[in-house]
Amino acid sequence: MSDIRYIENLFTSENPLQKKIRESLKEHDLEGVQITSLQGQFICFLLSLMKATKIVEVGVLHGYSLSWILRAKLHEPKIWAFEKNEDHLKQAQKLLAAQDQSVEFILGDAKQELEKINAQGPFDFIFIDANKSGYPAYLKWAKKNIATGGVIALDNSLLNGQLLSPTPKERFKKLIEKIKACNEDLAKDPQFTSLIFPTPEGLTLAYKS
Repeated sequence: MSDIRYIENLFTSENPLQKKIRESLKEHDLEGVQITSLQGQFICFLLSLMKATKIVEVGVLHGYSLSWILRAKLHEPKIWAFEKNEDHLKQAQKLLAAQDQSVEFILGDAKQELEKINAQGPFDFIFIDANKSGYPAYLKWAKKNIATGGVIALDNSLLNGQLLSPTPKERFKKLIEKIKACNEDLAKDPQFTSLIFPTPEGLTLAYKS
């Protein structure tokens, strides 16, 4: 058993909704695209610790990561959830129908749609897990709109081991420099204390001080 599998088995436990979302992803040939349960537990832990109230998610898919956000122990949170694919968003809304009172689902390209919620900020937590080619634009918006004491999180920031591979798969080649640029941007920015949480996918975290 790997260390990560041991940690997942010990500390993470999916609720019935999350199992249902996984089944939905499998039915639509999307299994594995979502975050892992370990990442979900970590996000839930972090949000509970932060007592975040204003949360932005870029990339909803069928709502798996959102279900972990909703499990955090928060007082009257407000969540803005962006998804470009209409079918994905409809499925997430259907699955989360009983729990989405705190969620405003927004359909469209986040590169344009994010600007429409600027007046609602600054935000406590911004989670980015959408098309990787858009990461530089999403990060630029996030840095302008994150609150002091807030956290920006970028999923897949190691590109599943492809980021530093000497022979990356063809579909990752155009993304590597963009993801590296985002990681390096946060690492060098004195406004942020940042690191990469070393999951196989990579989860970059940046705290604004």
